[in-house]
Amino acid sequence: MKKIILGILIGVSITAAGSAYADDIKNVIGLKVEGSFPVKVNGVKTTNDAVIIDGSSYLPVRAMGEALNMDVKFDADLGIELKEKGVTKVETTPQPQATSIPAVPEKTTQQKIDELRSKIIDDKNTLETHNNLMKINEDSLKNSNVPKESVQKAIDGYKKIITEIEARISSYEAEITALQNK
Repeated sequence: MKKIILGILIGVSITAAGSAYADDIKNVIGLKVEGSFPVKVNGVKTTNDAVIIDGSSYLPVRAMGEALNMDVKFDADLGIELKEKGVTKVETTPQPQATSIPAVPEKTTQQKIDELRSKIIDDKNTLETHNNLMKINEDSLKNSNVPKESVQKAIDGYKKIITEIEARISSYEAEITALQNK
């Protein structure tokens, strides 16, 4: 369950990073919120509810990140970043070691395939989110009150991201095929 929620959060954060322009945000203004539902993480209700807009669920990134014990950072240029709390990268100068370090066992073929399948599932979820957002923007083009140029810019951005995700999925599938044919 935690993996699914994390996948959703990553999808939402990628979406937010891809559409962080103020003009794009206006595209959801005026859309009807079809419902609001409580979100639980490990049986504990979060402080904010998820909302349903045009058939898609939207989760509050900060509330979800905190519920999953993650630091949430926002940067207008870079987007939203989620990190495990307490994990920091420490740069050290390697010291010569007199003892040998045991080799990390290489992943089995099945483990590699399972990992690739997991990536495909995550990417398909992200792809679905981007397709839904692109549909919302395409529908908003029909509204005469929406600035057409900014909406088209958002749609073009989603098409580019969708193409990249589809290529990545194809690459993972090719890797799986190659591993199965070994």
